[in-house]
Order: sequence, then C-alpha cells, then structure tokens
Amino acid sequence: MHETFEHPVFVAYMPKTNLLPDSVREKISLIKVKKILRRSAIAVLVIAAALWALQIGNIQSSEDRLAAAQNDSIKIAADVAVLAPVGQLYQQITNQENFINEALASESVSSKVLAAMQRLAGSNVDYTNITMNFTGIPRPDQAADPNHLLNACPDADPFKMEITTGCISFTAQTPSRADVSAFLDRAAASSMFIGPYVTSTTMGEGATGASAVTFAGSMGISLKALKHQLSAEEIASLRLAAQAALTPTPKPSPGSTP
Repeated sequence: MHETFEHPVFVAYMPKTNLLPDSVREKISLIKVKKILRRSAIAVLVIAAALWALQIGNIQSSEDRLAAAQNDSIKIAADVAVLAPVGQLYQQITNQENFINEALASESVSSKVLAAMQRLAGSNVDYTNITMNFTGIPRPDQAADPNHLLNACPDADPFKMEITTGCISFTAQTPSRADVSAFLDRAAASSMFIGPYVTSTTMGEGATGASAVTFAGSMGISLKALKHQLSAEEIASLRLAAQAALTPTPKPSPGSTP
C-alpha cells in the first residue's frame, strides 16, 4: 500500500538580504515622519487661510458699520451742542411757567376779603383800621416756626391746624360789648376767615359822644380767598406735610451705625 503526499508548488525566487544598517533605516523612517508632519502643517495653514477668507468679508462689513455708527455719533453730538441753547431756553420758560402757576395759585382776591369784612361789620361795627397781609399757600416743610406750619396768624386755638393764606389785623368801634361778641360769632361762622381773635376792648366815647367799645383783633384769611381754589387732594397734601414736619426724627440708638 502506497501513501500519496501533496507537496507545495515550487516557486523560484531570489534570496533577499537587508544589508542596510539600523541607523540608515532610522533616518529613512524619520524622513517619512517629517514629510507627514510637513504635509499636515500645510493642510492646517490651507484650512486656516480658507476660514480667514470666509470671515474677512464679515469683518470688513462690521468695520464699515462701526465707522458709520461713529460718524452718526459725531453728528448727534454736534446736533446736541447746537440745540443746547434751545434746551436751556425751554428750561427757563418751564421754570417761569411753574413760578407763574404757583403765584397764581397763591393769589388772593382782596376785594373778596374786604366784601366779607363788610358783611361781618353789619350795621353796628365801624372799622377804624384794617391791615391785610397775604402770605400765599403755606409751605410746612419750609416754615421756621413749628407752631405756625399752616396758620401764621394769631389764633385762639392754634392746635386746629387750619390753613390760612394771609392775616388781617383790625380795630373797630361798636356800641356795646354784646356787639363785639356778635361780630366774633359772625366771623367764626364765615368760611372766609380763620380763628377770629380779639386782643383788647376799651370802653369810651364814639364820634357822636355816645358810649362806644373800641376793640382790636386779628384773624386769618382762609383758602376761600384764593383766586384759584385748591383741590381736596392738594389740601390733604398740605396737612400731611404739616404732620410730617411735626413728627420728630428718631434719634439713633447708641452704638448703631448712622
């Protein structure tokens, strides 16, 4: 019995032998690495240049917009400088308008007050002297005397916090003390006057030789005498300002930080 064995196909080839030393092979490998790095660097530069080319248009457009905005800013600043005198004039006119409005708001009509005084006198009281002093709408925050925040006139009851726009002092004659009392009652009932107050009475003779009472007194002029009446909100604001002026400022406790 014979066994059959398969043999590989015979291929004729030349024997190979690497005669290069190791140092030469290392140099060849290093040259290949350098070539790869050089190509990579060139590729990075090419990509960066492409990105820069894409962005250069946007950068130039932004610079143009910035330059235009700066030019507009310069023009606006020049326009503001030119219009500055107009703004100052407008402010002056506004200040004058506010001053006039405040003056008109505080203006009292003396004819109205004198007519009310004549109604108080009736047929039995003759005035020998009347002095009126219009002070305008009070300013509690600027008052020097805390006892006269809203009423600068003498008042028999200074705690009523009535609002006056002026004061009247007067002297008059009447036949009797009862007429003086009636005069005070009429003054107290009048909405034109605040706190009628008689400071002195003297018995004597009148111009006709009959007995007469000479009396002197004062009273405040109410808001009714104003040419331009205040609103309820404005009156309430004045009273609140007076209350705030009377409220003492709390003192800091020792050791507290101011």
